[in-house]
Amino acid sequence: MSFLIFSGFSASAGYWIGLLFALGATFFWGIAPPFQKRALQEMGLVEMNAARGVGMLLFLLALTPFAGEKVLHLGGVAYLILAGVSLLNNLIGDVFAFVAIQRLGVSVAFPITSSYLLYMPFIAWFWFGEALTPFVFAGTFLVMAGLSLVNSRGTNGRGAAELETRRRLGGVVLALLAGPCWAVGLSTSKYLSAQGVDPSAITFWRGAFFGLQSVALAALWGLVRRVSWAPWSSQARVGRVSAGGVLAGMSAGVSGLVIGSWCYNSSLPLIPLSVATPIAASCPLIAAVTACAFMGERLRPLQWLGIGLAVTGAAAVSL
Repeated sequence: MSFLIFSGFSASAGYWIGLLFALGATFFWGIAPPFQKRALQEMGLVEMNAARGVGMLLFLLALTPFAGEKVLHLGGVAYLILAGVSLLNNLIGDVFAFVAIQRLGVSVAFPITSSYLLYMPFIAWFWFGEALTPFVFAGTFLVMAGLSLVNSRGTNGRGAAELETRRRLGGVVLALLAGPCWAVGLSTSKYLSAQGVDPSAITFWRGAFFGLQSVALAALWGLVRRVSWAPWSSQARVGRVSAGGVLAGMSAGVSGLVIGSWCYNSSLPLIPLSVATPIAASCPLIAAVTACAFMGERLRPLQWLGIGLAVTGAAAVSL
């Protein structure tokens, strides 16, 4: 009897620890976009990804002496999966999100990119056999309504005029396209976790692969831009990138792709995918507050209502 009580207590404690990890992902994912926006003011998307990659590689290199056998040595299939996911999720999906942030601002673009949570309950049901409940559909409606309100009108907080319709529409489309890319990455992490891959190993190797991919892409892009006949050669940024811009890009990589991802991956063995993802999806609120507090962005009351609905929907999906 006492063994059963202890087992139940341990299971309950593990669930709450999983929730805390998911909340940690919410925070660190939420503070990354303002760093990205700061870096994008001085560098292009490829350079921004490279700065994130370098920051991650340096951080992971510092942690390597403390990594154990379970982290450093995986099977060949796991390496291939993690390399492919880092390419789809962090190079392709994140570039879509970066362009959207440039066009719409962090406080508007980031909640739209969080549409990936709409895919996750169905992936969890189809792939992992998790239950679909009425709260899933209610939460989906709230998220859709919230995203519509958030995108109803946006400013950059510096007295600028309304964004051009075509430019704004392109930003919305790219923000939405980032969702499926991110959904694949998150669900694959759950799959690897279910196969016994350590959460730290998932984070370590995804970060290492992305760092190498982003640096290689930046080097290739630098060579291509030097070709005088290339149609994009005239679009190269002019000016010197400050140390603050580089540090912001590196901080975005460490915060979002190392610490935040580790928190999320650590939650997956303890709580269902359909619970961890909606909690982490509330990170747009953190991003919006940070952008308004430190980057001069402003939101109308209707947009704050939209963020509230999106977060409420995310919570409802997990019930």
